[in-house]
Amino acid sequence: MTLAQTPPAPLTVVFIASSGRSGSTILDRILGSAPGACSCGELQRFWDVLYLPDRLCGCGAKLLECPFWTSVIAAFGPITPGDAGRFARLHEMVTRTRSLPLHWTPVRPAALRAAVSEYQGVVLRLLQAIAGVSARSTLIDSSKGAGYGWLLSSLPGIRLKVINLVRDSRAVANSWLNHHRLQTRRPFYPWNATYAALGWDVEHAIAELMRRRAHAYVRVRYEDFARRPGAVLSELAGKLGIAVPDVSPEGEVLQAEAHMIAGNRTRFLKGPLKIEEDQRWKSELSALDAAKVTALTWPLLLRHGYPVTYARGGLPSRSSMAAG
Repeated sequence: MTLAQTPPAPLTVVFIASSGRSGSTILDRILGSAPGACSCGELQRFWDVLYLPDRLCGCGAKLLECPFWTSVIAAFGPITPGDAGRFARLHEMVTRTRSLPLHWTPVRPAALRAAVSEYQGVVLRLLQAIAGVSARSTLIDSSKGAGYGWLLSSLPGIRLKVINLVRDSRAVANSWLNHHRLQTRRPFYPWNATYAALGWDVEHAIAELMRRRAHAYVRVRYEDFARRPGAVLSELAGKLGIAVPDVSPEGEVLQAEAHMIAGNRTRFLKGPLKIEEDQRWKSELSALDAAKVTALTWPLLLRHGYPVTYARGGLPSRSSMAAG
């Protein structure tokens, strides 16, 4: 395996801003299958997962045994578990949502300024290392987090292109609720439809603010992508100036092997991917939870072209689109 060590210039980062459970992992993989592009997965989690035992890369190898990531680490410079922990704490301090208003004030606290400056350098070094090892000039980052996206928009020498990936808030809430039911058996786990709705509001409101800071910005609805993948990918190619893979008449896309650091389990899928819409939320989400989510998100629902009311009952789907 031959790995280049000189990053192509200039470096483009395509950042997928979303609330999660909206198909970002699949979109990342598809865009990363195009010539000149590299799928990174949820890159903001790099420092958290780097030294986790038995953590797997998207290629299936253990993360610290994967030739791609070991080469990235070598290009970045020595990283001890202590370094990774410190960088993870920097990430939390700089990118957490409640810190964002401080970034918008004329005078920021000295500690925050120092943390931002240091973490900007860390993230820039990591991106350059990935670009050098992959020999690709476009990195796809499906981290989704608004605070991290805001940090990316401040990096010098990076052309940031933002995809605001939107899915109906009720579908997102249902997917999060199902996910957390599987992840924990604790009876008082503090995740509910209200948290999901508020998170959806915040992430998409901040994503819209990034329009002014990005070199290019485009909004994509999950539902449109699932129904018309070829047309949506063509739109992304035109508006973002990036290459996209071909989609067959049956809606299938060939995926290249991807070294995705984190994301939904679909990052491990091999071979052709058939994109289908998942509408199970219309039958699974309770009427009470649907009412809560609608009440908290209706302004942005309307802004993004979603109906406030819907007919209950949905078709089961084999799609993995909605889970990432």
